[in-house]
Amino acid sequence: MEQAIANGRFREDLYYRLNEFSITVPPLRERKDDIPLFAAHFLQEANEELGKTIQGISEETLQLLDGYSWNGNLRELRNVIRRAALFTTGDIITPDNLPLLSAPSLKNRAEFGKPLHPKNEQELIETALRRSNGNKTEAARILQIDRKTLYNKMHQYGMKL
Repeated sequence: MEQAIANGRFREDLYYRLNEFSITVPPLRERKDDIPLFAAHFLQEANEELGKTIQGISEETLQLLDGYSWNGNLRELRNVIRRAALFTTGDIITPDNLPLLSAPSLKNRAEFGKPLHPKNEQELIETALRRSNGNKTEAARILQIDRKTLYNKMHQYGMKL
């Protein structure tokens, strides 16, 4: 910010007004005890948004979430819980419900101690396509991948484009 002030791109008086209070929020990877609380909150949001009635998250799943580095912080955790809720058919989110198609940092589930299984990935794509009534743009949004990735995966699995 000091450089922007020096270059005349930011008002110095505004900087000092905004800089009166500093709040430091450590990243999620440094607040592992908060993961169950945030995960429960995001599950409640997902239930409301998706019209689901998932009751909770298994202890094993919480342990896996605790062992992850969360480079994307809360947004990444929210996305993981939302996608898991989307594809959960039971009352509890289990490790098998963790997303296979997700942000690049989760694409290889080896970080969670589980390899990526193409059959499961194909099932997730098929589920997203069913829920979107075949709308590929909407299916890609549900999976939180871009449309090109969805088309590439569909081609890879010999699915009808």
